[in-house]
Amino acid sequence: MMAIPGVAVLALIYESSTSLVYRGRNEQDNQPVIIKLIKEDYPTPEELNRYKREYDITVNLNLLDGVVKVYKLQQVRNSLAMILEDFGGESLKIFMASQKFTLLGFLTIAIKVAETLGEIHGKNVIHKDINPSNIVFNPATGKVKLIDFSISTSSNLENVPNKNPNFLEGTLAYMSPEQTGRMNRIIDYRTDFYSLGVTFYEILSGQLPFPTTDPMELVHCHIAKQSVPLAEIAPEIPQAVSDIVMKLLSKTAEDRYQSAWGLKADLESCLFQLQTSGVISEFALGSQDISDKFQIPQKLYGRQREVDTLLAAFERVAATNNRAYNIKQSQISVIKKEIKSKQEIPVSVIARGQHKSRSEMMLIAGYSGIGKSAMVKILDKPITRRHGYFIWGKFDQYKRTIPYSAVVSAFSELVRQLLTESEAQLAIWREKLRTSFGQNGQIIIDVIPEVELIVGAQSPVAELGPTESLNRFNLVFQNFIRVFCQPEHPLVIFLDDLQWADSATLKLIELMMTDEATQYLFLIGAYRDNEVSPTHPLMMTVETLRNQEAIINQIALLPLGVDNITHLIAETLHSDRESVKPLAELVVSKTDGNPFFVNQFLQTLYQENLLIFHPPQSGSKGGWHWDMTQIEQCAITDNVVDLMVQKLRKLPSPTQQILRLVACLGNEFDLNTLSLINEKEASETFAQLLPAIQSGLILPTSELESKSLDYVMFPLLILNYKFLHDRVQQAAYALIDDSQKKAVHLKIGRQILENTPAEYRADRIFELVDHLNVARSLIRDERELIELATLNLDAARRAKDATAYVAALQYLTAGMDGLTADIWDFHYDLAFALHMERANVEYLNGYFEHSEEFINITLEKARSPLEKVEIYNLLIVQYTLRAKYEEAVKAGIKALNLLGIDLPLDGLQKVISEEFAAATNILAGREIASLIDAPEMTVPDKKVAVKLITNLLTSAYLNNPDLWKVSVLKGVNLSLTYGLVPEASLCYAGYGMFLNAVSGDYKAAYQFAMLSLNLSEKSGNIGLKCRACSSLVSIFHYWFNHIKEAHAISNEGYQAALESGDLEYAGYLLSNRIANYFFQGKEISQILADTSRYLQFSQKTKNQLVTDTLLGVELILRNLSQLTSEKFVFESEDITEAEYVHNCQAHQNLYSLCLYQIRKCQVMYWYGNFNEALQLALEVEKQLSFITGAIPATEWNFFFSLILAAVFPSVSADKQKQYLEKLEANQKQMKIWSDNCAENFLHKYLLVQAEIARISKKDSEAVELYDLSITFAQDNEFVQNEALANELAAKFWLSKGKYQYAKIHLREAHSCYLRWGAVRKVEDLEQKYPQLREMIPLNGSFNNNQTTTTIHTSTGSDARVLDLATVMKASLAISSEIVLDKLLASLMRISIENAGAQSGFLILVRDEKLLISAKASVIAEDVAVMQFTPVEECQDLPVTVINYVERTREDLVLSNAAEGRFTADPYVAKHQLKSLLCTPIINQRKLIGILYLENNLTVGAFNSHRLEVLRLLSSQVAISLENALLYNSVEQKVQERTQELNEKNERLEKTLRELKLTQAQLIQTEKMSSLGQMVAGVAHEINNPVSFIYGNLNPASEYVKDLLKLIEMYQQHYPEPADEILEEIETIELEFLIGDLQKLLDSMKVGAERIRDIVLSLRNFSRLDEAQMKSVDIHQGIDSTVMLLQPRLRKEGGRLGIDLIKKYSNLPLITCYASQLNQVFMNVLTNAIDALLLARDCPSQPQNNPTITIATEVTDRNTAIVRMADNGSGMSTEVLHKIFDPFFTTKPVGSGTGLGLSISHSIVVSSHGGSLTCVSAPGEGTEFIIEIPIAPRQVL
Repeated sequence: MMAIPGVAVLALIYESSTSLVYRGRNEQDNQPVIIKLIKEDYPTPEELNRYKREYDITVNLNLLDGVVKVYKLQQVRNSLAMILEDFGGESLKIFMASQKFTLLGFLTIAIKVAETLGEIHGKNVIHKDINPSNIVFNPATGKVKLIDFSISTSSNLENVPNKNPNFLEGTLAYMSPEQTGRMNRIIDYRTDFYSLGVTFYEILSGQLPFPTTDPMELVHCHIAKQSVPLAEIAPEIPQAVSDIVMKLLSKTAEDRYQSAWGLKADLESCLFQLQTSGVISEFALGSQDISDKFQIPQKLYGRQREVDTLLAAFERVAATNNRAYNIKQSQISVIKKEIKSKQEIPVSVIARGQHKSRSEMMLIAGYSGIGKSAMVKILDKPITRRHGYFIWGKFDQYKRTIPYSAVVSAFSELVRQLLTESEAQLAIWREKLRTSFGQNGQIIIDVIPEVELIVGAQSPVAELGPTESLNRFNLVFQNFIRVFCQPEHPLVIFLDDLQWADSATLKLIELMMTDEATQYLFLIGAYRDNEVSPTHPLMMTVETLRNQEAIINQIALLPLGVDNITHLIAETLHSDRESVKPLAELVVSKTDGNPFFVNQFLQTLYQENLLIFHPPQSGSKGGWHWDMTQIEQCAITDNVVDLMVQKLRKLPSPTQQILRLVACLGNEFDLNTLSLINEKEASETFAQLLPAIQSGLILPTSELESKSLDYVMFPLLILNYKFLHDRVQQAAYALIDDSQKKAVHLKIGRQILENTPAEYRADRIFELVDHLNVARSLIRDERELIELATLNLDAARRAKDATAYVAALQYLTAGMDGLTADIWDFHYDLAFALHMERANVEYLNGYFEHSEEFINITLEKARSPLEKVEIYNLLIVQYTLRAKYEEAVKAGIKALNLLGIDLPLDGLQKVISEEFAAATNILAGREIASLIDAPEMTVPDKKVAVKLITNLLTSAYLNNPDLWKVSVLKGVNLSLTYGLVPEASLCYAGYGMFLNAVSGDYKAAYQFAMLSLNLSEKSGNIGLKCRACSSLVSIFHYWFNHIKEAHAISNEGYQAALESGDLEYAGYLLSNRIANYFFQGKEISQILADTSRYLQFSQKTKNQLVTDTLLGVELILRNLSQLTSEKFVFESEDITEAEYVHNCQAHQNLYSLCLYQIRKCQVMYWYGNFNEALQLALEVEKQLSFITGAIPATEWNFFFSLILAAVFPSVSADKQKQYLEKLEANQKQMKIWSDNCAENFLHKYLLVQAEIARISKKDSEAVELYDLSITFAQDNEFVQNEALANELAAKFWLSKGKYQYAKIHLREAHSCYLRWGAVRKVEDLEQKYPQLREMIPLNGSFNNNQTTTTIHTSTGSDARVLDLATVMKASLAISSEIVLDKLLASLMRISIENAGAQSGFLILVRDEKLLISAKASVIAEDVAVMQFTPVEECQDLPVTVINYVERTREDLVLSNAAEGRFTADPYVAKHQLKSLLCTPIINQRKLIGILYLENNLTVGAFNSHRLEVLRLLSSQVAISLENALLYNSVEQKVQERTQELNEKNERLEKTLRELKLTQAQLIQTEKMSSLGQMVAGVAHEINNPVSFIYGNLNPASEYVKDLLKLIEMYQQHYPEPADEILEEIETIELEFLIGDLQKLLDSMKVGAERIRDIVLSLRNFSRLDEAQMKSVDIHQGIDSTVMLLQPRLRKEGGRLGIDLIKKYSNLPLITCYASQLNQVFMNVLTNAIDALLLARDCPSQPQNNPTITIATEVTDRNTAIVRMADNGSGMSTEVLHKIFDPFFTTKPVGSGTGLGLSISHSIVVSSHGGSLTCVSAPGEGTEFIIEIPIAPRQVL
């Protein structure tokens, strides 16, 4: 046993992973002691420091009775031992193991522990490890003491070492949610209450709230799971006691007790009830729970009237009734505030005049700290509830030169709000925004980058002149703002600290407030009225607005009165107003009622211990106390800045130093930048800043920030902070001595410059230059001064690009300030650039004289004529912009003269001829395309000359068109003579146009157009490229290239047009693009959508030619899309065809009208209206000169030929001859085109040739040509012409009677038209060929083991072990799963457990849609794997959050979602959602999913470290998800393939069955046909003689009678005949003969009738005369069949006969195929007779008398039923299932075909729509039931 000097070690009583605890005895006084020793023999310095720190904290608490006393810290060899008091107690852990506390005993101990804990907290110590092991109890004395302060923290100790966030401190089973390190919450004293609650729970119930031993699960339980209420676990525990414990166990610290005194009071109340009444009743908890922490409520006091005024103004702006305000010099409600003199002073009033705009501006004036910002920001929620948008931005006092800073900040937040919208809503916003800024979206994106997240990447904007740039910026920004100013969502913009606004922003405000088109805008501006004068730019702007009758109101905020201050102090100190009123009056006298000063003054009183909290004592409630005398005597300054400076000076010196740097950075800053200029690591910088954060002078600005030091350990997060108030920043800035301020700025500027890569410097140029400009006087190094001048030049250019011309001028002035005259000698280029830029910016600011002054200086200093020409170039641009064309021409002539080039003003025609002749001579024999390979122009003055000519062209054209021609020719000749130069591209394009007009050589013109384009591309000069592209794609390109290749050139030209500001040519290019799309056969709906967008552009740019052209296209496309009322109606929602034609004629726009008529001609042909199409084609022929070279002209050729071929058969011979000649001419031209570009024209040529072959009766040739045309159209993707060729081929085959061939082509035509999107043409095709509906498918066109560890140590453990275990466990689980459902379930369980979430969703991206794939919750044990539910359909998560993360790809962690950006989300609002975490899962820059987690038990449940672990997991998740999705896709494809094979097998089986059935039907039909014919023949042959016999029987009978009568008469008259006669009478037995003869005749008659009946039955059975349905008596059919079967029914030999029983009902006539039904009756009865053979062969068993029963009946289903039953042996189930199968028979081979019943089934079911069923069982006979409709339902 270890020897410790002076202490006798007796026994080891406890051992942990880090410590050994012994009982001992102090050898000096023989008192018992406890010895706590470091376990390691050689402890680390950290362990030694921890022991020292524990000793320091414990010794500071030695005066507390409830804390074990520490005697000394003693060194033992290499370690330390702590000697502590031993008062004979045992830990509650040990005590609870042997016995249970009574309720009285518990309350007694609990009160003592609560009291001790309150005293510890009063010493600013947080224990952090309250648990039964650290509460020691002596049952004999009743003493209770707390031990083990090894991980405790004390704010009284200085230089607290940084805590490692990876070190998990405490006993896990008792640890509060925030102490787990998994939450975005700081750890404060209330963590001990949670641990105490767990301890109480265990004492009272005998178990922990969460009995699990898995560390990760335990952490998850603390954060996300509610424990079972104590009263449910232990019913004997009173509800009040249970409620106290559960309140302690609240997940959110704010829901627990706020002080140990409140807890103690409630426990004492329980004890009192128990001791007095024996029962503890429920009562309101926390009635004495007064926090001993000084916190001023974040409420607004004394501003309700002002808030009401603001809300009323907003309601006026948001009102939807149409009215304009007309208020004559009326005053706003006078706002009165009580001040020191108790007088009421009215607020200044600004008149409101008449103004059409429904926009208002409210100015809020007041001193700094008066509460302007706080008052306005309280409007956020009311405005949001009204569906308005509330955005705000703040100007910075030290960043006044940055243009639009506050406006940009405000709209950036608004855009981020939009990113939370649903995809459908976002699409609407996207369209609105795109429409609002047209093609200038990049202008907005450059200022507000977040806009790109909504609208996508935008085209670069044109480089316009300065004035145009300013106008464009203002216009685009106004349009941008209007998008948000709508009746359904008014816009409120709050701009704070307007006194520091830059001039560009003030100008923008002026534009917003005077723009009549901007409605529903409420602009609130706050400014310090004591810092502005009447000549301040803000006041000047307000005056301008007032003069323009803008609606402006003003509120002047006055200081708070005594009543309001009293209210504030009473709520802060939890006291009544009367008791705090004297203090309030004192505060008002010191602060003048300034709210910010009041707060800071009260904070100072607290920090100076003038406000003290007295804890409750027996008989005393406790609370806050103060001494008025002491406060009055305290020398606290009454100047807020001085007060703040005093507070700052009390901070540690390193903190003061860091605040000096922060003050220079601005009101807001980020930790990374601060660390950079502080030249220290982020952790160290944060440590310096921490005291300011803890004192509330620096505040975090985002959800991820916290006062906790933990977050600096994660460099991936940028921590953003801001000053509490501008006055704090001002005070921090005041800490810098005036003599040092410049040095600080210089240091900051140099650090930013040094550490910012050159490629990112532009983003911080303003910040960088502002710092260096302040310190410019300290810069001595000339190189650094020159660099600063260069930086100012860059800043000026950037400000100029943002149209912030005042700021640009300031930067240029600063850049040029102090530069010596010798800069022209040593840094000429920089000097030249500065002066040129200065001249430009001076001009832009309206200082024309200054501009010309700098131009003159530059002209004087310029060293060469070329540079002077460049200056003249600037002058020409300025003159042109100012519409001084003549001066521009003069300046140009001067400049050209400097270069030795004469540009005359007289004799221009002669010059034109000479210059053209010179160009022709130079070009003679030269390939035009080879000019691109000419050497570049190397003569500088000639290069500048061409550039000068290019800039001069506009003024020259507007001044004198002939001068323009001379300029173009001179430019071309200069280029041809001296080499290529970029600026010559425009001249070459002009020369191509000139040459085309002169010679008509389109190939040469095309080559010059290509040369112009190639030159512009080669040079990169976008200013000249668009025109070359426009002419190329509209006139020349498609003659030689596939039409689809023109799209790339069109795009390039369009971009060039926008970038160069040539919006006219941008319109032409868009119009040409639509023409090309239509020619190419692009999908019609897409062309229509593009046409609508391009129309908006053309109308906005007032390009009438393009507008007319596109309107015509829209009419055609709407018709084809079936968006018009009828087939031959062409109209849109805005215009009819008649109006369109009239407008084109009124505009004299025959070009657009001609294009429209060509396309209408095509539509008429498609619909088969050939005569109308022909008339249109002939009319267009007269106007072709207007569209020479345009691509629709080729369409006219093509369709004109087709129309002629279509009408050819119906015209006269003369016309036919004429048409053939025209066809030949058209084809000759088409052949030329197809030879040049087979891709575009060959299929057309072939199709017309096929039509010519058709009308020429060359059928085989036509067939081949149709097929070739279809093939080439298909190969080159002309779907509309592929459709047309198939349709014409189908018509051809139909005319030849080849319907099968025609069907194939019709189906292909139908499919192609569908793909093209010509809905009406598809309908037309289906109407003309109804059989198409049968040919087309209904669905559309063709086409592991775990190791668990319980942590008992109170000294802490490495949280990374948990995280590592989590990551390993997760990685193993995730990577081992390939099945998607199982992977999703694993991922959700792991994510929820690790992050401490209550519930979560995993959302996957499938087909660019967000689909919920899995849902998990702590309530449900199983993860619900969902079948890809769309996010929009889910009501259980905040869709706006998901949308935001999807679009920004950013992590989102919200401590309290119910406050902030997402408050308007229905889910958040409904559930008042607290903590949420949402992170994207990205693999290879592709979003594949989103993980959403929430915890609604507590705020701040998620922190950045959890986010980092989830990020770590997400990398594996992303890969596994991709693999699982791939596997799922493969599985799905396998399933689909299997299903497909199964379906094919089923189809094959079905086909086989159908073939068998068909075969059976054919056999049976043939059989029955033969039988029927034979029966009919026999019947016919028998019928004739029988009819003869039958017909003669009656006459024969009469004859016999007559003869017999005659014999009788002879006998009467000759009674005595001759003997011979008598002998003969006897021989023939005359008497017998006479009697029998009549019988014989009667018998013959009966036999003849029988034969006739048989013949009739045979004829009824055959029914050859009844191939169609007819109404018959079905009983006759049955009877006929029975008659034919009579021989088989009769008794024969020893075989019994069959009894036939008929039970006929009264059936109506049945409409049916009678012969077919007779066949059914025959088959069924034959089978019945066969089934009775066995019974007939056993005559000895009379009970089995064979019987067949035939019954009929009528049903209420309008059907007739025939039942045919026998009493034979019946059938087995197996046989019964097969009886209707073809070829199935139970008869011996040769006895039957097995077809009878199969055919019968087909006849009844298929032919009659009825049913044939069989009921049978062995030994029970068989019954066939035939049910058929009385009248046919459907004949198939």
